[in-house]
Amino acid sequence: MKKWLTLLLALCVLAMSFVGCNEASDPSDSSSEESDGATSETDSESASNQGTTGTIEIPSILDNVKFKGEVVQVLSWQASNLTEYEEELLETSTLLQQAVYNRCDYAQTRLNVVSKWRLEPSSGFVDLADRENSNGGNYDLIVNNSEQAAPLMSRGVYSNLRQYEYLDFNHDGWARSLLEDVTVRNKLYFATGDISTNLVFMTSVVYFNKDLVKDLGINEKIAANYGVQNLYELVTSGKWTLDKLITLSEDVYKDTDNSGTKGPGDRFGFTTYHNLFENFYYGGGHTTIVVDGDTFSVSPDFLNAELVGGILEKANGLLHGQNGYIETNYSAARTQFAAGNVLFTMGPASHADNTYSNTEDLNYSVLPIPKNSETQKAYACTQSTPYSVYCVASQGKIPTIAAAFMQALTEESYEVTRPALFDKLMKGRYAENPEDAEMWDYAVDANVFDVGRLFGDMFRFVEGAEPMTYGLFRDKIKSDNANWSNALGTSAVQMTIQASGIASEILGLPD
Repeated sequence: MKKWLTLLLALCVLAMSFVGCNEASDPSDSSSEESDGATSETDSESASNQGTTGTIEIPSILDNVKFKGEVVQVLSWQASNLTEYEEELLETSTLLQQAVYNRCDYAQTRLNVVSKWRLEPSSGFVDLADRENSNGGNYDLIVNNSEQAAPLMSRGVYSNLRQYEYLDFNHDGWARSLLEDVTVRNKLYFATGDISTNLVFMTSVVYFNKDLVKDLGINEKIAANYGVQNLYELVTSGKWTLDKLITLSEDVYKDTDNSGTKGPGDRFGFTTYHNLFENFYYGGGHTTIVVDGDTFSVSPDFLNAELVGGILEKANGLLHGQNGYIETNYSAARTQFAAGNVLFTMGPASHADNTYSNTEDLNYSVLPIPKNSETQKAYACTQSTPYSVYCVASQGKIPTIAAAFMQALTEESYEVTRPALFDKLMKGRYAENPEDAEMWDYAVDANVFDVGRLFGDMFRFVEGAEPMTYGLFRDKIKSDNANWSNALGTSAVQMTIQASGIASEILGLPD
């Protein structure tokens, strides 16, 4: 019924757009657009410019916009999971690779531009992008991983996205909550959302082994103690918490190899690895930096020794206790779970595609990161970095066209890559039943961002060390120490000073 109502609304909107098309403003009236070579299309040409994805499209800021075949030069990092660009379609191309290729093709055709992409490794990318931008503005768009946003912004590689007329940040394809947080007095230097092929893919989730759930009578324990019948209902009722994860992981350990010590190959209730420890904190809906208008400050939650110490105590008890295990890295964690040795494990959504969906006899599903308490309003799942952020280069040759292409990529990603990734794979291939699909909805809908994580490089006070915004928490779990006051120490003062300087840094950047 909802689909029919949506279709009817879209048809009404489309009809209204034809009625009012003679009154539409000509984008070529803009002096900045004239300098970049834009032309206005006739009504009939505009109609053919829409629907490139084969769907009925809602009005877009790019309607009636065509350029003159200009070349948009793009410098992009080479992501390890999903690339931002596919040069060609092959017989062996996966569904996702096809979608990534198509979104770029559609965006180019829609605007009558050509894009040339250069993909480079993440290592050394900051220096490369800075050098290319400074030496003549060789690239119009810069696509880097999220951990590189702060240093590239500080070096002036980015331009202010709020100045471009063809960027519409009200579109559902943008991560609006994040963009609002990093906008200071109408200055915004990078953006992400569905345009990042990695964003949804890097959502942190909890995987569970369905066979072990059955063999260990997990759902029976849930029914006997929590007033619901299974793990799915535990989530939908809002009762899925860290305490319940700990309780349900009890009495699972088995010394499979009879070594007398915990180790790979044994059966565990819960496992994860170093880079995901902070999910126990973020899962409570907490952040490290809070934003109030133009003011950035350290979150009171992060400075609350009792709150954070309580989370650490529970997480340490789970991971360092008999039924938990800290894997050496993501590969070891995936191997353990794929082998059927783990009841619950924490990892990014990409593990479903990289390993679990291709593992014979592995019967699994996902849950959102657990809440800290039942009274918490909503689940919160942060991203396992890095994902991609996009910007218009400050020294690029055709910034307005580059911005329009960036918007087109976002709109086509919303129509093409997101459905391929989320609906066809996560909720399709990776879900055996409607309950599994609903859990993917819960996890992805719970996506949250933290400025302290995104600007982590600004909180790296010791060369080679992890940023304080998440490194401190990771270290306390690694060392099995819940004393948060001791962990903060003088770092709290350093973080407070640094946080207050974020707005000043942004305001000091040129447009």
